[in-house]
Amino acid sequence: MTLSKEEHILHWVKQANRDWETVKALFESKQYMFSLFVCHLVIEKLLKANWVLDNEENIPPMTHNLENLANQTELDLSNADVDFIRVISAWNIEWRYQDYY
Repeated sequence: MTLSKEEHILHWVKQANRDWETVKALFESKQYMFSLFVCHLVIEKLLKANWVLDNEENIPPMTHNLENLANQTELDLSNADVDFIRVISAWNIEWRYQDYY
């Protein structure tokens, strides 16, 4: 069974909404670092939903690079939005590998 474009978009949005509930629960339990990590996932999944909407294919690139994903959509992000994406992406990489360096 092949999914329609709308079903692919709904898949990403449902996952993002589920993860948003996790963000809120983590934040309320004062797990701020992990809350921000999952917030990155929420933004990534919403960008992937937009990517599917704005591109011919239904499978977005396998990447965690928010700026790259945003650039491949028709979203008209403000400079502040782009700055936020850059900050959360840089923080996410630093947090993932904090024990490595």
